[in-house]
Amino acid sequence: MLTIILRPSPTKVKKIFLILILVLLFYSPITAEAYHFFYYPRDYYNYYYFLLALNTDNPSKKEYYLFKAIELDPASFYLKKELFYFYLQHKKFNEAEKLGENLYKTHPDDRDLNLWLAKLYLLKGRTQKAISVLEKYLEKHPSDKNALTLLISIYIERKEWSSALQKLEKFITLEKKNYVAWLFKARILNKQGKYEEAKDAYLKALKLSSYNKMVLIEVLNFFEEHGDIQAEETILKTYLTKHPNDEPFLKLLIGFYFQKDAWEKAERLLEQYLNEHPNNAEFLYFLGYAMERKGDCEEALKIYEKLLFNKEFAQEAGSRIIKILKGFPKEKALSYLKNLYKKFPKKEALYLFLTQAYEALDECAKGAQIGEEGLKKFDTLDLILSVASNYACLNDYETVKKLVEPLLKQHPQDPYILNFVGYTYLEIGIHIKKAGKLLEEALKLRPEDPYILDSMGWYYFKIGDLENAEKYLKKAIKKLSEPEAVVFEHLGDVYFTKGEKEKACKMYSKALKASIHQIEKQRIKKKLEKVCQEK
Repeated sequence: MLTIILRPSPTKVKKIFLILILVLLFYSPITAEAYHFFYYPRDYYNYYYFLLALNTDNPSKKEYYLFKAIELDPASFYLKKELFYFYLQHKKFNEAEKLGENLYKTHPDDRDLNLWLAKLYLLKGRTQKAISVLEKYLEKHPSDKNALTLLISIYIERKEWSSALQKLEKFITLEKKNYVAWLFKARILNKQGKYEEAKDAYLKALKLSSYNKMVLIEVLNFFEEHGDIQAEETILKTYLTKHPNDEPFLKLLIGFYFQKDAWEKAERLLEQYLNEHPNNAEFLYFLGYAMERKGDCEEALKIYEKLLFNKEFAQEAGSRIIKILKGFPKEKALSYLKNLYKKFPKKEALYLFLTQAYEALDECAKGAQIGEEGLKKFDTLDLILSVASNYACLNDYETVKKLVEPLLKQHPQDPYILNFVGYTYLEIGIHIKKAGKLLEEALKLRPEDPYILDSMGWYYFKIGDLENAEKYLKKAIKKLSEPEAVVFEHLGDVYFTKGEKEKACKMYSKALKASIHQIEKQRIKKKLEKVCQEK
């Protein structure tokens, strides 16, 4: 039978060769090497060695493969440059210098070679040589930002301000739109304490960079450092005129206004943005906060209401509403909550908010009632704990126990449930040892939590260990983010039991001042009157 031999075209040969290289890279280099040497011409073979060099992490093999590739293609500048970079990476500085200087003679304008050679000279402590290489290169390529950055960094490190400024002026003359040169000029002038000149240079750099973000941040920091508030505001507004939807910088300007109590400016800016992005919850929250701080609480409430069913901002919005309501007359605040209940759909978020709000307004019976209604529809952890908190406010710890004790089986490692159950046992006066163990577990999980520390101190008080009780309660007070009446009261009880009535009197006074619930206030008042009168 006759056989027809088909000879592949040169293009096909190259494709086949490349595929084979990739396949053979998975085999032993020696086997693949012998195979390729036998079948393929030398101009393909050098590329094969180059690929082997790229695909090995062994420095000795990498160097060997690069040598072999260069041996087969001695005119290749690219391969020799790769070898130079290899020497530089592996700190073979003498070999790198010899090879690099030879390459520099034939390719003085190659960007990578100039930068690497300058870095090599710096590593060898030959700073002036590095400067010379960079200056010669920049005379031909004044817009090269990396080369300019490296050169000026050398001058700055050596504190040669005049030389640096002189070189920068030269490069600015060669390329007037070189914003990197202007940026370095501004930095040096700032270091010299020349504020006005530095300011002009920074603004020039910012403009030439088309408000590059990195430059913008540096310029803003410069003005912040020098307290130039007006310049900061102007720059941010100019940037946002060009990039109105850049949220990070919009937040920056909003934060700037918040910091300066410029609530009306913040409000206008936020309203302008929200006209185009009405569903942005974060910016809605900012708008509500700006209105609240401006004193327009009624409008702030309307904004916060929109966020009550937003998963991310419901808690924050609810907290702000409660804060506003605390400043209202009691009847007005309760009327608002009543209308809110009628106005919104009966979702879990509404029940949760109302339960918390009524407790904060010292209407714990109403909070418990609303919460119980919500539990019939939404038997969730947050709602259960919120309802339990209202019963605790009423000193009804038997009901608290019924609500929270079953949660231990479902959430045995939840520190807040461990704390809630443990503290409830202490208040009822049952399972004291078990309460101690639960609180110890909670404290292991949250060792810095002030409420768990308070419970731990209260446990030690219950078992008569007054020293540990005092230690934990003092630590709890230090960790509190805001005054908490019950913690002060507990420490007052410890001092009273120890016979330190003056200290007890001070703690009860603090507790009364921090208290928000009438039941709690009446209890503390009785202790305060008794202790201070005896004192």
